[in-house]
Amino acid sequence: MIEKIEQQNLLIRVLVLYGLMLIYSGMRLTMDTGNEIISRYPMVFFIIDILTFLIFSIYIIRTFRLPIKGKFFTPKNLLLLSLGIIFVFLYGNVEFWLGSQGFFPPDMNSAGVNGFIQSLPVAGFFFVNIMAPVMEESIHRGVFFQLFFQKESKWRPFLQILISGLIFGSLHVQAGEFAWQNLLNYSIMGWALGTIYCFSKDLKTNILIHFFNNAAIQFIPGIFTILFR
Repeated sequence: MIEKIEQQNLLIRVLVLYGLMLIYSGMRLTMDTGNEIISRYPMVFFIIDILTFLIFSIYIIRTFRLPIKGKFFTPKNLLLLSLGIIFVFLYGNVEFWLGSQGFFPPDMNSAGVNGFIQSLPVAGFFFVNIMAPVMEESIHRGVFFQLFFQKESKWRPFLQILISGLIFGSLHVQAGEFAWQNLLNYSIMGWALGTIYCFSKDLKTNILIHFFNNAAIQFIPGIFTILFR
Protein backbone atom coordinates (compact mmCIF):
# COMPACT_ATOMS: atom_id res chain seq x y z
CA MET A 1 0.00 0.00 0.00
CA ILE A 2 2.87 2.38 0.75
CA GLU A 3 3.98 2.14 -2.89
CA LYS A 4 0.55 3.34 -4.04
CA ILE A 5 0.62 6.27 -1.61
CA GLU A 6 4.16 7.24 -2.63
CA GLN A 7 3.09 7.36 -6.28
CA GLN A 8 0.22 9.76 -5.61
CA ASN A 9 0.53 13.48 -6.30
CA LEU A 10 1.60 15.93 -3.63
CA LEU A 11 -1.94 16.87 -2.59
CA ILE A 12 -2.88 13.25 -1.84
CA ARG A 13 0.28 12.72 0.22
CA VAL A 14 -0.38 15.94 2.15
CA LEU A 15 -3.93 14.77 2.86
CA VAL A 16 -2.63 11.38 4.08
CA LEU A 17 -0.21 13.10 6.48
CA TYR A 18 -2.88 15.54 7.62
CA GLY A 19 -5.31 12.69 8.25
CA LEU A 20 -2.80 10.90 10.48
CA MET A 21 -2.11 14.12 12.38
CA LEU A 22 -5.85 14.72 12.75
CA ILE A 23 -6.41 11.29 14.28
CA TYR A 24 -3.52 11.83 16.69
CA SER A 25 -4.86 15.27 17.61
CA GLY A 26 -8.21 13.66 18.36
CA MET A 27 -6.48 11.27 20.74
CA ARG A 28 -4.85 14.24 22.47
CA LEU A 29 -8.28 15.82 23.10
CA THR A 30 -8.79 13.33 25.93
CA MET A 31 -6.10 15.25 27.83
CA ASP A 32 -8.61 18.07 28.28
CA THR A 33 -9.49 17.51 31.94
CA GLY A 34 -11.61 20.66 31.81
CA ASN A 35 -14.12 18.77 29.66
CA GLU A 36 -17.00 17.65 31.87
CA ILE A 37 -17.50 14.26 30.20
CA ILE A 38 -13.79 13.42 30.18
CA SER A 39 -13.34 14.48 33.81
CA ARG A 40 -16.34 12.36 34.82
CA TYR A 41 -15.18 9.17 33.08
CA PRO A 42 -11.38 9.49 32.83
CA MET A 43 -10.62 5.75 32.97
CA VAL A 44 -13.08 5.00 30.17
CA PHE A 45 -11.35 7.47 27.87
CA PHE A 46 -7.95 6.23 29.03
CA ILE A 47 -8.79 2.64 28.05
CA ILE A 48 -10.23 3.79 24.72
CA ASP A 49 -7.06 5.74 24.01
CA ILE A 50 -4.81 2.79 24.86
CA LEU A 51 -6.72 0.59 22.41
CA THR A 52 -6.75 3.34 19.77
CA PHE A 53 -3.03 3.91 20.26
CA LEU A 54 -2.20 0.22 19.83
CA ILE A 55 -4.33 -0.19 16.71
CA PHE A 56 -3.26 3.10 15.14
CA SER A 57 0.46 2.70 15.82
CA ILE A 58 0.51 -0.87 14.48
CA TYR A 59 -1.40 0.30 11.39
CA ILE A 60 1.08 3.14 10.72
CA ILE A 61 4.16 0.99 11.27
CA ARG A 62 2.90 -1.84 9.05
CA THR A 63 1.31 0.30 6.32
CA PHE A 64 4.29 2.63 5.90
CA ARG A 65 6.88 -0.05 6.68
CA LEU A 66 8.57 2.16 9.23
CA PRO A 67 12.10 1.16 10.30
CA ILE A 68 11.46 -0.12 13.80
CA LYS A 69 12.38 -3.80 13.46
CA GLY A 70 15.79 -5.43 13.40
CA LYS A 71 18.60 -5.11 15.90
CA PHE A 72 17.64 -3.05 18.90
CA PHE A 73 20.84 -1.04 18.66
CA THR A 74 23.87 -0.78 16.47
CA PRO A 75 27.07 1.00 17.55
CA LYS A 76 26.14 3.94 15.30
CA ASN A 77 22.66 4.25 16.78
CA LEU A 78 24.01 3.96 20.32
CA LEU A 79 26.27 6.90 19.54
CA LEU A 80 23.35 8.86 18.06
CA LEU A 81 21.21 8.01 21.08
CA SER A 82 23.92 9.29 23.41
CA LEU A 83 24.34 12.49 21.40
CA GLY A 84 20.57 12.99 21.35
CA ILE A 85 20.27 12.61 25.12
CA ILE A 86 23.16 15.02 25.67
CA PHE A 87 21.47 17.53 23.36
CA VAL A 88 18.18 17.14 25.22
CA PHE A 89 19.88 17.80 28.54
CA LEU A 90 21.89 20.81 27.33
CA TYR A 91 19.10 22.42 25.34
CA GLY A 92 16.61 21.73 28.13
CA ASN A 93 18.70 23.80 30.50
CA VAL A 94 19.18 26.58 27.95
CA GLU A 95 15.42 26.54 27.41
CA PHE A 96 14.87 26.73 31.17
CA TRP A 97 17.23 29.70 31.49
CA LEU A 98 15.62 31.55 28.56
CA GLY A 99 12.21 30.93 30.10
CA SER A 100 13.41 32.32 33.44
CA GLN A 101 14.52 35.47 31.59
CA GLY A 102 11.06 35.91 30.08
CA PHE A 103 12.05 35.01 26.51
CA PHE A 104 9.24 32.48 26.08
CA PRO A 105 5.61 33.64 26.44
CA PRO A 106 3.21 31.39 28.40
CA ASP A 107 3.10 27.97 26.74
CA MET A 108 -0.44 26.62 26.78
CA ASN A 109 0.68 23.22 25.51
CA SER A 110 3.05 22.67 28.46
CA ALA A 111 0.51 24.07 30.91
CA GLY A 112 -2.15 21.68 29.63
CA VAL A 113 0.18 18.68 29.76
CA ASN A 114 1.32 19.50 33.29
CA GLY A 115 -2.28 19.94 34.43
CA PHE A 116 -3.23 16.61 32.91
CA ILE A 117 -0.33 14.82 34.62
CA GLN A 118 -1.24 16.32 37.98
CA SER A 119 -4.90 15.34 37.60
CA LEU A 120 -4.31 11.82 36.26
CA PRO A 121 -0.69 10.74 36.92
CA VAL A 122 -0.92 7.24 35.39
CA ALA A 123 -2.78 8.34 32.27
CA GLY A 124 -0.55 11.40 32.03
CA PHE A 125 2.60 9.29 32.13
CA PHE A 126 1.24 7.04 29.39
CA PHE A 127 0.24 9.92 27.13
CA VAL A 128 3.37 12.01 27.55
CA ASN A 129 6.07 9.35 27.77
CA ILE A 130 4.73 6.50 25.64
CA MET A 131 2.00 7.59 23.26
CA ALA A 132 3.50 10.96 22.30
CA PRO A 133 7.02 9.69 21.46
CA VAL A 134 5.73 6.70 19.46
CA MET A 135 3.01 8.56 17.56
CA GLU A 136 4.92 11.78 16.92
CA GLU A 137 8.09 10.04 15.76
CA SER A 138 6.09 7.66 13.57
CA ILE A 139 4.20 10.52 11.89
CA HIS A 140 6.70 13.40 11.82
CA ARG A 141 9.81 11.39 11.11
CA GLY A 142 8.79 7.98 9.77
CA VAL A 143 5.80 8.84 7.56
CA PHE A 144 6.94 12.34 6.55
CA PHE A 145 10.40 11.18 5.45
CA GLN A 146 8.74 8.32 3.56
CA LEU A 147 6.26 10.46 1.63
CA PHE A 148 8.01 13.76 0.90
CA PHE A 149 11.14 14.84 -0.97
CA GLN A 150 11.61 11.38 -2.43
CA LYS A 151 13.88 12.47 -5.26
CA GLU A 152 17.54 12.05 -4.40
CA SER A 153 19.37 15.36 -4.14
CA LYS A 154 21.83 17.10 -1.86
CA TRP A 155 18.97 19.25 -0.52
CA ARG A 156 16.71 16.32 0.32
CA PRO A 157 17.82 15.73 3.97
CA PHE A 158 17.86 19.47 4.69
CA LEU A 159 14.33 20.01 3.37
CA GLN A 160 12.99 16.92 5.14
CA ILE A 161 14.46 18.07 8.46
CA LEU A 162 13.38 21.70 8.01
CA ILE A 163 9.75 21.10 6.99
CA SER A 164 9.09 18.16 9.33
CA GLY A 165 10.52 20.16 12.23
CA LEU A 166 8.27 23.13 11.48
CA ILE A 167 5.20 20.87 11.27
CA PHE A 168 6.24 19.23 14.55
CA GLY A 169 6.64 22.67 16.16
CA SER A 170 3.29 23.95 14.88
CA LEU A 171 1.49 20.90 16.29
CA HIS A 172 2.69 21.87 19.78
CA VAL A 173 1.70 25.54 19.58
CA GLN A 174 -1.85 26.45 20.50
CA ALA A 175 -3.55 28.40 17.71
CA GLY A 176 -5.17 30.88 20.08
CA GLU A 177 -1.90 31.53 21.93
CA PHE A 178 0.54 31.54 19.00
CA ALA A 179 4.00 32.97 19.67
CA TRP A 180 6.95 32.62 17.32
CA GLN A 181 9.27 31.96 20.26
CA ASN A 182 7.32 28.85 21.24
CA LEU A 183 7.13 27.71 17.62
CA LEU A 184 10.92 28.10 17.34
CA ASN A 185 11.44 26.26 20.64
CA TYR A 186 9.47 23.19 19.58
CA SER A 187 10.82 23.32 16.02
CA ILE A 188 14.42 23.17 17.32
CA MET A 189 13.60 19.88 19.02
CA GLY A 190 11.92 18.71 15.80
CA TRP A 191 15.00 19.62 13.77
CA ALA A 192 17.26 17.79 16.22
CA LEU A 193 15.09 14.66 16.07
CA GLY A 194 14.92 14.90 12.28
CA THR A 195 18.71 15.10 12.07
CA ILE A 196 19.05 12.04 14.29
CA TYR A 197 16.59 10.14 12.11
CA CYS A 198 18.43 11.09 8.92
CA PHE A 199 21.55 9.41 10.27
CA SER A 200 19.98 6.49 12.16
CA LYS A 201 17.11 5.49 9.85
CA ASP A 202 15.71 3.80 12.96
CA LEU A 203 12.61 5.00 14.80
CA LYS A 204 13.62 3.22 18.02
CA THR A 205 16.47 5.68 18.52
CA ASN A 206 14.18 8.66 17.98
CA ILE A 207 11.44 7.29 20.23
CA LEU A 208 13.91 6.78 23.09
CA ILE A 209 15.34 10.29 22.73
CA HIS A 210 11.81 11.72 22.61
CA PHE A 211 10.91 9.66 25.68
CA PHE A 212 13.94 10.98 27.55
CA ASN A 213 13.08 14.56 26.58
CA ASN A 214 9.49 14.29 27.82
CA ALA A 215 10.50 12.47 30.99
CA ALA A 216 13.30 14.95 31.70
CA ILE A 217 10.88 17.87 31.54
CA GLN A 218 8.81 16.23 34.29
CA PHE A 219 11.35 14.57 36.55
CA ILE A 220 14.81 16.07 36.13
CA PRO A 221 15.31 19.58 37.54
CA GLY A 222 17.25 21.91 35.25
CA ILE A 223 20.74 22.74 36.34
CA PHE A 224 19.79 26.41 36.26
CA THR A 225 17.18 25.74 38.94
CA ILE A 226 20.09 24.91 41.24
CA LEU A 227 22.41 27.66 40.04
CA PHE A 228 19.95 30.54 39.97
CA ARG A 229 17.34 29.80 42.62
